[in-house]
Amino acid sequence: MFFFLSKTVYAIAMPITWVFILFIWALFAKKVKRKNLLIAIGGIIFYLSCNDFLINTLMRAWEIPATAYTEIEDSYKVGVVLGGVTEGFRDPKDRVYTHKGADRVLHAAQLYNLGKIENIIVTGAFQKLTGEKASEADNMRILLIQNGVPDSVIIKEENSINTRENALECAKILKEKFPNEKHLLITSAFHLRRAKGCFNKAGLTVDTFSTDFYSSDKNAPVNPMSYFFPSAEAFSRTHRLAREILGYIVYKLLGYA
Repeated sequence: MFFFLSKTVYAIAMPITWVFILFIWALFAKKVKRKNLLIAIGGIIFYLSCNDFLINTLMRAWEIPATAYTEIEDSYKVGVVLGGVTEGFRDPKDRVYTHKGADRVLHAAQLYNLGKIENIIVTGAFQKLTGEKASEADNMRILLIQNGVPDSVIIKEENSINTRENALECAKILKEKFPNEKHLLITSAFHLRRAKGCFNKAGLTVDTFSTDFYSSDKNAPVNPMSYFFPSAEAFSRTHRLAREILGYIVYKLLGYA
């Protein structure tokens, strides 16, 4: 039920949904003044959502900054890699299909190869609205092995389908096999605030390692056009950021993070 409700709430809260509602409302509005106001508000929301400079600035402020490998002085017993980076229901199934967030897995492999983490938990499952599940943890395990990580140090958690469940299921494993240890939480930079809150609520002490950035670096050159012209990529990032902030607020209100 939470899975279905969360998807519904996210859809309703997205900027494109509000733009659509405002334009449909304007289409049927009888008063010219109201019609023009609705179109203007919808247009402003749409324009701001497509402004690359604005969204990049907001995303950078939200994301947790990267940590250089050389800045990690301790060796952690376990690095926990959250899912959401591979496809679960795509054929043929003789390979792993990845999204942009595959940095999570690749950087975890590099952390292991550099001796920064000793074991890796890969956590997550896919779920359709029908209830059908598939293991994302196993997909990530395959990628880790392909990048030099021994199967013997990889632990799969295949039951969770959201961040809260990731934390609760991993807590069961970590408290049993690696009690009283500090672990390294590895996920996308925009997702780390909510993820860390969930793991802390589950009674785990974790440091964080950011991957998969959606903002450009402060020192990166800026295209002057980004100040004014709309961007489809910016619109996509607006939705991602809005969804994550909403998720963070909901998790806080429910006491999950």
